[in-house]
Amino acid sequence: MLLRSVAGVALEYYDFTVFATFAPFFASQFFVKEDNTAAILSVLAVFAAGFLARPLGAVVLGWVADSVGRKRAMITAMLLTAGASLVIGVLPSFEAIGPAAAVLLTIARIVQGFGHGGESTSAYVFVSELAPPSRRGRYSSLYPIALMLGIISATLLGAILTSVLSHDAVSEWGWRIPFLLGGVLGIFALVLRRSLRDSDAFEQAQSSHPKISARERWGVVWQHRTGVLRVLGLTAGMTVAYYFWAVNATTYAISAKGANPSHTFWASLAAQAAYLCILPLWGRFSDRFGRRPNYMIASGMLAVLAFPLSLLLDSNALQTGIAIGIALCFLASATSVEPAFFSELFPTHVRATAIALPLAIGIALFGGTAPYLSTWLSSIGKGWLFTVYAIALALITFTVALKSPEVAGKNFESDSTS
Repeated sequence: MLLRSVAGVALEYYDFTVFATFAPFFASQFFVKEDNTAAILSVLAVFAAGFLARPLGAVVLGWVADSVGRKRAMITAMLLTAGASLVIGVLPSFEAIGPAAAVLLTIARIVQGFGHGGESTSAYVFVSELAPPSRRGRYSSLYPIALMLGIISATLLGAILTSVLSHDAVSEWGWRIPFLLGGVLGIFALVLRRSLRDSDAFEQAQSSHPKISARERWGVVWQHRTGVLRVLGLTAGMTVAYYFWAVNATTYAISAKGANPSHTFWASLAAQAAYLCILPLWGRFSDRFGRRPNYMIASGMLAVLAFPLSLLLDSNALQTGIAIGIALCFLASATSVEPAFFSELFPTHVRATAIALPLAIGIALFGGTAPYLSTWLSSIGKGWLFTVYAIALALITFTVALKSPEVAGKNFESDSTS
């Protein structure tokens, strides 16, 4: 059941990552071709717009997850995300319908963001609730593993397409292939998720707590407002690092540094594979030493190495791959245990709702804007400002982790009946 749930996560993140991965190629299809940098920035602005819908999707589908079940929330999220991917794959270009092409692209991206916001919250709590308390860190690492498999699939497709097709071919029609594939794979994910059942912790919470209205549920969440703020603080530094290094670094090297697309995709793929292998090791580490050390290691090291790693990003694909690999291996310390850490901060009957809003706001504010900010600041010769920004957020996350309680191993079943 756990593998079926995280398989859906992989397909969700494949759909989402394809947009950023192929942005340099389809930007000219939806915006004016004459200024390539402006076109890429416009597409990245649309990418960021999708994140604005994440808080709404997280709140709505988080409420669904706590009220009627994690399964229904995840199925709904999959329908929205895969459907939007399919629509993007068949959208007419700027030359065919003018500015309406960009409008339709933005609408599809917003729908995708709505679904993705709900997916993150529902899958987070579902994976954590299925895990034995003493092994929750290891189980938790399956979520970012699935997430990275989705990202690797998008990167691998980028590497293959740029290797077998010319740049012009990818820009004209090749970029549509991954979006169409994402829509088709969504059907497979729906089949997998239809056979899921909700966790025992959720079922116990449903039977032991009376039905409450949305307003009453938010009142309970307010009682846990300190935990909500912790989620926001822990999300800030890690999400900007994640969306830059795992999602946008390849695009940045290609568009801002003039790196060879094919070579850079393959180098990035190797770095992502290393990240994939180290995730379960960090999960085991947290089961033994707690969740807080993982976050402190990740945020501390990313702050210290921010400038050296940013200097490695260049037109040289090997250097870019090394920089991405080092960043991701430290980032894995936090991402491996994020679902477990966040879920352990809240009681079962309001867990998805309490995590939903701060997680979505944090990702929207800091993750969704990261690709745009890094590309724009680099285009005006101030790329170092983005590095300073990333360091500041990493230090905020370090401070929040340092002051957070250690909640590793919390028993969700007894929590559900308390």
